[in-house]
Amino acid sequence: MFPRKFSGQAFLLAGFLFLLLFAAGASVLSMQPQTDSLQLMESAADNIASEAPRALSLGLIEGSGIEGLADFSMFALNYSSGKGFEFSAFWVAALPDGSSVDVHAGNYLGEEKTLTIAVDSEERNVTISSGEYTSETFTPSGSEYILDVSYPGYSKSLSWPLSKANMHMGFSLSDGRNTIKRSVEG
Repeated sequence: MFPRKFSGQAFLLAGFLFLLLFAAGASVLSMQPQTDSLQLMESAADNIASEAPRALSLGLIEGSGIEGLADFSMFALNYSSGKGFEFSAFWVAALPDGSSVDVHAGNYLGEEKTLTIAVDSEERNVTISSGEYTSETFTPSGSEYILDVSYPGYSKSLSWPLSKANMHMGFSLSDGRNTIKRSVEG
């Protein structure tokens, strides 16, 4: 097929082309897991944002109260860990009880936090370990109230009606390369 003097060059050219195709395929394959990880994190973040208010509502309907949201938070933490993601979240929920409101705060940030919780002008400081929640009862002065929650590096002011349960959750998912942050109210 080839004259004898070109046979070695044909093998060298074929080998070089094979190496180029292998290198191109390897670079495409190495990019795929990062894209898949980001897409999985986006999907998980969407699910957490839509399901957190439902978890609170389900807990209220079934009579377990805030446990529905606390259990969901632990589920999200364990699910994310199983997928290789770091999940961190902080939430606050207010459940009316006649003329008072029970304010619950959940800490899933990976470290203990000292919070300042205030309803209208009444303020309290509480310390919460990671993976736990706390409850405080306040008596607002009207049918709507201002709930202020803060800890070092975070502050949120929320205006809520006393007539219904309310919640706010801020969370993030990270895979070490990408981080997705979301907040949800319900």
